[in-house]
Amino acid sequence: MTDGAAVVEFAPVAVEGVSGVTSCRITPEAVVLGDGGTELRRVQLESIARYPSPVAWWKLIHRLGFSRRPRPVGERDWCLPEGKQFFRFFTDPPLVIYLPAQPDASYGETLFARIRETLWRGGFCTDDLA
Repeated sequence: MTDGAAVVEFAPVAVEGVSGVTSCRITPEAVVLGDGGTELRRVQLESIARYPSPVAWWKLIHRLGFSRRPRPVGERDWCLPEGKQFFRFFTDPPLVIYLPAQPDASYGETLFARIRETLWRGGFCTDDLA
């Protein structure tokens, strides 16, 4: 079940890996890309999460709730010009979502910060490329 405050919805500048995307919805469990009211692709974050070795052990530990260690699901880069900042998810092919510029937003209000927080709530994280 998703906390409504943890859902981030926006119109991406561009998306690599899926064509025709006009909307993006990120929840603590999934990334959902759409065009109008049509869902084009849904990525369950658990399906792309990367675990340290031994993988089977860490998956079991997470499933049983004994680890609070966030699982990486992608990479991000904030230190680029506005409109070029992105999140790249570990899908095949990689899914890259470019964020729109928000020149008047404080860092905590930006899509970038809100997406990071939403992923964290689901027990996931992204690696910083900057």
